[in-house]
Amino acid sequence: MAAPRPRCGGPVGRSSPATDSLDPVDCIGPTHLVAVGDHTTRASQQQTLVDAWTGIAAGRHTTPDSGTSARFPGVFAVDAPFSGAGLRSRRHGPSDPGETTAMTFELRHITIHGHDVRYRMAGQGPALLLIHGIAGSSAAWREVMPALAERYTVIAPDLLGHGHSAKPLGDYSLGAYASGMRDLLGALGVEQASVVGQSFGGGVALQLAYQHPECCERLVLVDSGGLGREVSWMLRFMALPGSEYLMPLIFPSFVREKGNQLSRELHRRGLRMGRVAEMWNAYSSLTESDNRPAFVRTLRGVIDPGGQTVSASDRLYLAAPLPTLIVWGEQDTIIPVAHAHAAHEAIPHSRLEVIAEAGHFPHVETPERFLEVLLDFLDTTTPAHFGASDLQHLLHERAPLAPAGD
Repeated sequence: MAAPRPRCGGPVGRSSPATDSLDPVDCIGPTHLVAVGDHTTRASQQQTLVDAWTGIAAGRHTTPDSGTSARFPGVFAVDAPFSGAGLRSRRHGPSDPGETTAMTFELRHITIHGHDVRYRMAGQGPALLLIHGIAGSSAAWREVMPALAERYTVIAPDLLGHGHSAKPLGDYSLGAYASGMRDLLGALGVEQASVVGQSFGGGVALQLAYQHPECCERLVLVDSGGLGREVSWMLRFMALPGSEYLMPLIFPSFVREKGNQLSRELHRRGLRMGRVAEMWNAYSSLTESDNRPAFVRTLRGVIDPGGQTVSASDRLYLAAPLPTLIVWGEQDTIIPVAHAHAAHEAIPHSRLEVIAEAGHFPHVETPERFLEVLLDFLDTTTPAHFGASDLQHLLHERAPLAPAGD
């Protein structure tokens, strides 16, 4: 008789169905700089950008088309719903006119430890937990969730302090976030999941695998934090003492409004810019005063003016039993690709995929390639069933007890 699988978490919260419709910020479009419908040259795309901004500066920006919200908290938004049909249309051509079962990824909410946690969940099959980066939200996975949900139960939360989740005065450490992910899975009745984390979310995924290995079947690190000291100068600057008092000047709300006008105009002209859009979304979120305290506490938990302060490098060997994939954008200017190579060397049997065309957001910038790599990894690896006793065994092998008196 097979041994029972370790159980991750338990029923610690109460859940409500999808009662919140998709916010326009979650309808941000494709990634790389492309024009929809034709093969526009880069020069003409750049001219379109200049023309759009000139029109906005002159007060000639266009009102969104009918059916599109007049409020766009993010940039480069599209009026298509955040749905499976939308992605299939871009990947495989027009959807079947008779198709009526396209998945939409509405925000749901669940109360855990008294705090409202927002998340998206769709699909059927083995569980796949997607963890976004700092100043991000579950909408960061919009380009890949529909395709993944065709074969997996996809769960994408807004971390506490981010997106539409609660922003309490509390613990924003990696350990607290890892425990939060364990509790979310338990509250949803999910025993184990393959865990995908990007940037700060990669650090949370690493911590989850370390603290609660029974929850993790596989580990996927996407341009992950927590693997070395180096990090963008901008994040180091924002970790300086007193930086929170400068944020109202650095992130004024009027800049967000101008950026949103630009996004509407570029959308009307059929232009999409993925990397810029994702970075703008983070910037835009910090123009809202309610988001800044949680951002600062989260940032200072992992970064100081000298760089990243938390590193899993000395314990990556513990991930050996866990199928691990490392995906990195070669053009990442936030966390260097050298961290990917070092982690690949340190984690036995891990896989490494460096995407030449991508920066810090390969799941947004090159979603088709990202999906190809991720799905191949999921198809060709066996889920781990790794528990606390297995972790103890690894620790004992690495650090055997010395005889008394030594």
